[in-house]
Amino acid sequence: MFLRSGIYLGWVGFGNLGDEAMWQVCQQRFPRIHWSTMGDLTAPIAERAVGRAMKDPSWLARVLREELHDAARLRLMLRRYEHRVGAFLAGEAGMLGGGTFINRNQGILDAYTQLRRKLKRPIPVFGTGVASSAYWSGTKGWSDRRKQWAELLGELPVVGVRGPLSKAELDDCGLQNIIISGDPALLLHEPLNRQKISRDGLTVAFNFGEPAGGMIGSEDRVADALATAAREIARKHRVKFIPVWPADVAPCERLALRAGLSISSVTPPCLTHEQFRREMQDSDFLVAFKLHAGILAAACNVPFVLFEYQPKCRDFMASAGWEQLCVHPGQASPEFLLHQVECVESRGYQWREEICETVSTLARGFEDYCRKIEPLLLN
Repeated sequence: MFLRSGIYLGWVGFGNLGDEAMWQVCQQRFPRIHWSTMGDLTAPIAERAVGRAMKDPSWLARVLREELHDAARLRLMLRRYEHRVGAFLAGEAGMLGGGTFINRNQGILDAYTQLRRKLKRPIPVFGTGVASSAYWSGTKGWSDRRKQWAELLGELPVVGVRGPLSKAELDDCGLQNIIISGDPALLLHEPLNRQKISRDGLTVAFNFGEPAGGMIGSEDRVADALATAAREIARKHRVKFIPVWPADVAPCERLALRAGLSISSVTPPCLTHEQFRREMQDSDFLVAFKLHAGILAAACNVPFVLFEYQPKCRDFMASAGWEQLCVHPGQASPEFLLHQVECVESRGYQWREEICETVSTLARGFEDYCRKIEPLLLN
């Protein structure tokens, strides 16, 4: 029996932790669909494989022989073949993945429009963020496309977005079907380990990286505050630096050196949730720069603060009621971070319990949203 084929429109395959985690959640939450990414299906390999193989079986044999030496290309070709067979036998659905895609650029709008036209059915969104018109209007080449998005999204029974800032962006267009679903990565939440970890001192993790798409305020000021705090914390506790994208390794190494610490304090890049989860099991507190470093720390019940390098960070934190832990870059100070470490020392387990309770509630809310959009995928 073939599963229905699904097309996930998202920024997948580039080693970025947040995007890969949301892609993982989509596959796990909707297992009755065999998911492929848009990239899987558009890469220039084995075009029209099903039809051509039926007309000329020897062609498929030749291609397989040629591709056997390249396992990655062979897997890609077989995934595409399986997708097309599943689509023919069981139907096809689509999903606009997590990430800040709505109103981000013309390319994403075009891709969503083309996918809707190709599948001839509404395409739900997976807790997608809406690009802030106030922030992105200062970026050269960006233009506000909310009206076009409103025309497309208006046909959906419900549209779940990451947080209240995203909802407000679409509310302004007159849409009545917008709800705050939260972020997909919340479904990776795990139960709180009731057994306290006994060890000398804390392990404080710092996440830093390349601000793709720019950032609010000064990157140097944020780096200076992080380095100063890391230097002071390292006098008493263990400090490590966690990149969550290959391009983040160099910024983390520069930050470690700026703090007077060894490059060996920088972990290998965490490109999957499982890698990041292992680092969180060994951490008592996280200073997060990237959005999903903070979200996935919460999913692991680890106390954290999140720098608002772009509005999407405050969007999520507001959905959880954690605005006081969202640091504006213009107000970055080592004193604030040192105070949070003191809070972990005094009430770390209680803080974990509070995070667990909040994320459990948020995860149930996202699960409710998934049940609402499931008929759009399976019917």
